[in-house]
Amino acid sequence: MATTKLNRKHLIITALVTIGLISIVIRAVREADYSLVDAAYGLAYEALPTALFYVLTDSLIGRFETRQQRRLDALRRLRGAPSDSNAALLDDIAVGNELRLADMIGAQLEGIEIRGKRIPEGRIDGANADRCHIIDCRVANLSARGASLRLAVFDQSSFTASSFHEADLSGALFASCNLQGRDYFRGASMADVRFVDCSFGPGVLEHVPTVGPKFIRCTGAASG
Repeated sequence: MATTKLNRKHLIITALVTIGLISIVIRAVREADYSLVDAAYGLAYEALPTALFYVLTDSLIGRFETRQQRRLDALRRLRGAPSDSNAALLDDIAVGNELRLADMIGAQLEGIEIRGKRIPEGRIDGANADRCHIIDCRVANLSARGASLRLAVFDQSSFTASSFHEADLSGALFASCNLQGRDYFRGASMADVRFVDCSFGPGVLEHVPTVGPKFIRCTGAASG
């Protein structure tokens, strides 16, 4: 990052100096009485706006680079060793109201809370997301094959074309959720999973175990 910033500074200064020298040469050619004193005054007069332009340009580029670096660092940490601040790292990854969880295979997401986000894609296969809370989110194209989601809470969220194949959902709660697609839970462990006030599209509950999950005031499944 330091090398990049240094190179950027040299580039901007070189460009500004070149523009200033070209301006002096053009005026000297066009104006017969244009002197070195005039050139000095001209440079002094233009120095302040030029410096301001440089500071603003450098600041804007620096902020963008810092944001991108934070995002890359967050992705590296989430894909690697466990972190004490995974929720903060997810905030770094989020762009506005959108959070993409692509390539989070094996990530350490235990205990995180994601609230009010649109998740257009996600791949958390094999991740540890025990006791996570997904609240008021719009989730699509999520793959959680083999993930550990024990005691997870999914509240007031919608899921489209997603999959929890072979995941461990023991003790998880789905409350006021809408699930659309087919075959969400093939091979999943669903002991004591509760679905409360949920709605299911055709085919969502294919291959759901007959023993384990409980359905309370749900549509698209038998109530329990």
